[in-house]
Amino acid sequence: MKYYLIIGYQSLEKFRQYTRMQVFLNDIMLEDFDLNSEDSISNIFQNSSITDKTTLADAIHNSKQSKTNLDTSNDTLVVEAVKKYRRDLQKKRKVRNETLEKAETLLFKNLDIMLKQTIEKMDHEVKDAIMKILAKHVPERFLKMFNNTYDKKHYLNNTPITKDNTLKSTYRVCDTQPKKLKILQIDSTAFNTKKVNKLTFHVKGGPSNDTNGFISKRNMAIIFPVFLVPKIIFNEKMLDRVFEGTKKYYLGKKYTMNSYPFYFSAEAQFPQPNKNGTYTLKDKPLQWPGVNYMPTDTRSNDCMMLGQPFGEDFHMNFWIHQKHKIFSIHTSPNVPRGRWQLNLCFVNMFDLLAKSLG
Repeated sequence: MKYYLIIGYQSLEKFRQYTRMQVFLNDIMLEDFDLNSEDSISNIFQNSSITDKTTLADAIHNSKQSKTNLDTSNDTLVVEAVKKYRRDLQKKRKVRNETLEKAETLLFKNLDIMLKQTIEKMDHEVKDAIMKILAKHVPERFLKMFNNTYDKKHYLNNTPITKDNTLKSTYRVCDTQPKKLKILQIDSTAFNTKKVNKLTFHVKGGPSNDTNGFISKRNMAIIFPVFLVPKIIFNEKMLDRVFEGTKKYYLGKKYTMNSYPFYFSAEAQFPQPNKNGTYTLKDKPLQWPGVNYMPTDTRSNDCMMLGQPFGEDFHMNFWIHQKHKIFSIHTSPNVPRGRWQLNLCFVNMFDLLAKSLG
């Protein structure tokens, strides 16, 4: 079976020469090349959520839209949630609620000062419901409108807030990704020589203008995505089966399915940022056809998120295991246990990759 190893790359702050990268499979070099692209794209990668009604075609379509017009953006979701509440309330009370209709319009137009004044005039039951919807979908807007102690504790009880009344960032989601892709074709026979196959990227950062420890220019690199994809998956019907099966399982388990970095269950702890730029992950998920994170050590819960810039020399170690008769990339030499999370970044890039591979 044929596989494609897909590596996205981008150089930042080029100084004198590009960063260089070597790819090894079981200590045999597959490729040695310069990361000779400084270009990025923003219309493919989206941090969007998948609902039970989202089809594969919807997800691919949304990935090509601008972020501000994305159908599944939080601003759109909150308007839809208010609209649904208004309709349900109308059926229950059998009367129109003009105040709710006005709030819906103001919410859509981002007129938050007038929206707050409208919400304040609602009866207690409706006001409470609307504030819960806002706090869930658009906590940043909610905090700007309602920032007294009671509102923050009552409605934003699951949202971390700093002392200066801003939302604490749990992890940084990049809004761009590398434009250039290196695609290597590998036959599955290359993986049969060993029970566990090791994939290593050696990245040489290149020179900097280091003068007595003072650096203002240095080469940096972004590596994202990293996929190992069987050729047979480039069939939309096949991917649709995987997409629908993944959706049915994870949404049934009350997970939130996101493009990046991965899905979250209601009980899961969000990644906690560390001072060194890594993030502590309590649970490291299995992702397919590639991962969005890399542990600093195979036994560590501290991970680097792919898509973040790295400076100087560094290396990445991945392991290739066979699961469900398919070879896939993992972050540990141990045999993977658990259920795959379909990497939605691959779904977003499906059309681009299919076109690149002919």
